[in-house]
Amino acid sequence: MRVVVVGGGIAGLVTAYRLLRSTAALNISVTLLEAAPRAGGRIATSRFDGFVVEHGADSFLATRPHGHALAHELGLAGELQPARHWRHRAFIRRGGRMHPLPAGLSGLVPGSAPAWLRAAMIGWPGRLRAAAERWIPARIPAGDESIAAFARRRFGRQAYDWLIEPLLAGIHGGDGESLSVRATFPVLVGAETQYGSVTRGLHARAGPATANTTVPKTRARTAAPFLTPRDGMERWIDALLDRLGGCDLRTSTAAIAIDRGAPAQPAWTVHARTAGGLLTLAADALVLAIPAHAAARLVTDTAPGLAAQLASIPFATTTIVQAAFAADAVRVPLEGGGHLNPRVTGRPVSACTWTSSKFEHRAPAGAVLLRAFLKGDAASAGDDAVIRHALDEFRDALGIDAAPLWLRVDRHAQGMPQYTLGHQARVSAVHRALDLLPGLFVAGHSYHGVGIPDTIGSATLAAAALLSFAGYPGAGAAIDATAPGRATREVDAWNG
Repeated sequence: MRVVVVGGGIAGLVTAYRLLRSTAALNISVTLLEAAPRAGGRIATSRFDGFVVEHGADSFLATRPHGHALAHELGLAGELQPARHWRHRAFIRRGGRMHPLPAGLSGLVPGSAPAWLRAAMIGWPGRLRAAAERWIPARIPAGDESIAAFARRRFGRQAYDWLIEPLLAGIHGGDGESLSVRATFPVLVGAETQYGSVTRGLHARAGPATANTTVPKTRARTAAPFLTPRDGMERWIDALLDRLGGCDLRTSTAAIAIDRGAPAQPAWTVHARTAGGLLTLAADALVLAIPAHAAARLVTDTAPGLAAQLASIPFATTTIVQAAFAADAVRVPLEGGGHLNPRVTGRPVSACTWTSSKFEHRAPAGAVLLRAFLKGDAASAGDDAVIRHALDEFRDALGIDAAPLWLRVDRHAQGMPQYTLGHQARVSAVHRALDLLPGLFVAGHSYHGVGIPDTIGSATLAAAALLSFAGYPGAGAAIDATAPGRATREVDAWNG
């Protein structure tokens, strides 16, 4: 059976790895196409002069199962390091002060009234309103609801503006007025639905197991919610590539279109552009492990209905400015992982990671490494403008007047999918369209979770669905014991 996987980011690499590690591997050939000169997508690490610089994600969420499972499989578990045990805090910047995030955060909100009362970035009226959430009657809308509407309804406007919104922007890089709470934080909706209160639901979720609950129980909380390989996130890519023996990996090969095969012929034909000219590949099954907007362009002529659904998933652009400074240039103690600027402050920089304080081995002695994140209109400005915004943030927030030791700009155009209102319905429509196209599958962060563990899980489920389609259901089920046991097209509750 000939399988072509389009996209050599972590979704495509994990899909190929799962297929080649399955019990059906002897009967499957896998060709992996990547448009860039290197595999890995936006996971990339540079190492120089004692610095370890991430150009994309710098860590993964420790509480999501697929990240841990794959790390153990790849032999990376011993290389993982947590955020420094006394420095895993982050801060909200308001009025020139750094206010630590309240303890006991579950997603976007604290799980207790006392934690809300200690949230000093919120004024006292707002803290009292948020702490009273457990007594606010449930009023569950029949349809979808934005995170902003949900948060204001349950916790009040001040809690949303000064805590929930900046946390949301740090995770999803979008506007809470348009992002769907059901698609991004279904646990919060489940808590209100079952318990009549988010606070009561989160408290029950963290406590002893109860019968017939629809709110998943948390794992034991660790001191550090984030983990990263000591030598950088690109270790994920290196380890996967080391285990892709038998895979026909073709970099600098950009898929430009796909066609359905004729009767009695392979189901799909992939047309690609290489440095040497055009390439045509026949495939019995095809996985599009690329962002939804890129997948839409490939299927526009062959499956216009699917293309329209894929193209309806919006994406946001993120720009990162990374800079190193002499440690004595910083006037604020960097005893934490970074700070967030609420949207209501109007700052062009939405967040700043204090990279060398968040993780060890990121900068040499006597130096600090910082990352500033720009989103929205600011992210699309020219290099001079985004650098000026970042340096202004470093000066105003951290007291840095000195010139950087070095500085670089990383741009991720249309890099972050936005799970806006109606996202679940759009994804369901994508899966219904795929049901009419046997042998075609999708994987990646466009659908059921934006983090690296969820992307790994999406690829795992895509591989399992492909094996089931090919007549190897046992191989698909055995592909990963941590998978929820539902194919890629049947994961409505995946984010839970």
